[in-house]
Formats: sequence, structure tokens, C-alpha cells
Amino acid sequence: MGDDLRLVDIPISHIFPDRELPGDIYLHIAGKFIKYKNQGDTIPLQKYELFIFKRVKSLYISSDMRESFVDYYHKARSAAGSGAGERAGKKASNIVRIREEVKLDLFDFVTRDIEAGADDKGESLIQKTKETVAVIMEDVVVQDFIGQLCNYGQGMVDHSMNVANLSSFLALNIGYGQFKLLETIFLGGLLHDYGKTRIKEEYLQDPDSDLFKDAMIQHAELGRNSLILDSDFSDEVLRIIMEHHERHDGKGYPKGIRGGKIFDLTKIVSFANSFDNLVLSGTGALPVRQRKALELLSKDSGKRFDPKILDKCLRTMDSIVAK
Repeated sequence: MGDDLRLVDIPISHIFPDRELPGDIYLHIAGKFIKYKNQGDTIPLQKYELFIFKRVKSLYISSDMRESFVDYYHKARSAAGSGAGERAGKKASNIVRIREEVKLDLFDFVTRDIEAGADDKGESLIQKTKETVAVIMEDVVVQDFIGQLCNYGQGMVDHSMNVANLSSFLALNIGYGQFKLLETIFLGGLLHDYGKTRIKEEYLQDPDSDLFKDAMIQHAELGRNSLILDSDFSDEVLRIIMEHHERHDGKGYPKGIRGGKIFDLTKIVSFANSFDNLVLSGTGALPVRQRKALELLSKDSGKRFDPKILDKCLRTMDSIVAK
């Protein structure tokens, strides 16, 4: 395998037996990626059923083949008589497509270019996070809200998924191992910017305008209030959404609460949110942007971030981000 080949996982449920593959398929065995099938090959039904029997959840593809596998998935579903996207109309079909791209991109933001630097514990936590997130992503309610984020734009979906995935990984590493807590932080991370979907688009055009600044201050509370009416999310999920711009020093918004009054899971989401924003807005290769983001975040100890939570997040990221 070439050193520059980047692999991402694809749920085995998105592969169809006896159907020509649009790209190469890899297996992950004993810590190594091994090519299993070439583009144009098929996976025999008997072998596919053996994977299912052995509880293989994912195979691996080159990241540049992601779109080809999304097309392959939809064509195969359509041939099998699903046709859900077509029946839902063009707009709904695009939303379904983005949902599937999100699933193929599962946790790619965290593992991309950094798994090589992870020790055995890091690899184990990455895999456990992938499995946990995959279960959460199967929930119909979660898929519906991802669809609503899709209406706002691909950038919103990408950022929301990055924050949700990274928050889950950090929470698991810090010690929040119960599924309910991981589900809570994933949902809080996924919907932390949901309030922006309820703000008029013209308010967000000019970052220097008073309308934009007011909208930014309001979006956390607006998101929480909208979701109280639209969903049955727990108080903890809503609290994360409400508090994700609060600061340890009390200079955040919308309420200006400080320190121990901020929910611990919110503090993790706030770190993940800031990290993703810095990486996305940075320049240079991904590892360079990641390292720079960690350096900048470390300077906000005791100001934006709780020193104890920040230290744990920084140590976790330092152990897996490429040097």
C-alpha cells in the first residue's frame, strides 16, 4: 500500500454481495491494512455471509473513492427495489445522499492522518468510538436531524459531525464509558449549532455586522428552545447546546456562567468545537493545522477552558495527532 493512500471505513451493510465493486476494498487484520478485492471484483455471497457471521462491521476503501461508493450504494439500493431517494423527490434525495456520505466519513476527521501515531490504547478507543457512533447514527431521529442540518449546507453537516465524533472520542478517553453518556455528548455535539438553522440567512452574510454578532450570541439559546419544542432530547443534551459558548472565566454567552456551573460534557464539546474551527480555518497540511490548533487552545487554560478538562483533552489529542 502506498504511503499516501488514505483509507476510511465503510459499513459492511453498504457493500452488496455479487455486485461489481467501484473501487478496491481492504481488510484490517492484525493492525495492518490488506487489499482484499480490486475494483470490478465481487464479494461472493458465501464470503459476505461469513463476514456477517463473524460480526465484521466495516471494510475499508480509499478516501478518494468515497463518492463512487456512495453512488454504488444508491444504485444497488435502487436495483433492489428501494428507490426511497427518488420517491422523496430531488431535494430529499440529495439529503439522503449527504446522510450516506456522512456515514462513510464516520470518524474520518479524527482518524485521518493520525492513527499511525496512536498507541494500542488509542487505537482501541478509536475503534470503540467508531462502533458507538455507528449505533447512535442508526437512530431515525438522529438521521432526521442530520437531514435538517443538510438543508443548511454541507459545511454545517461536516462541522457538526466533526464535533460530535471528536467529543465522543474525548469523552470515552476521559472516562465516560456508559453508552447513555456517550450518546448525550454525541447528540449535543451534533446539534450544538442547530440554532443557526433557525436564523434568517441574511443575518449571517456579513461577519462584521451587528445583525451577525447578535445572531451568534442568540444561536445557542435559540437552538435549545427550538429543540425543546421539536424533540424529546434530554435536558443534558439541551444543556450542552445552550452552554457550548460559555467560558470557564465567565466571559462567554448567552448567560455568562463560569467554572463548575458549566456541565462537564459541555466543556468537552466546547474544546472539540474550537479545535475543529481552528483546523478548518488554518493553513498548511492537516497535521500542521492540528498541531497549531492544539498550541492555540493550550493558551486558553483557565480562560475559555477548565484547566483540568483542557489538560485531559490536550493529552489525548497529543497522543494521536501526527508529529
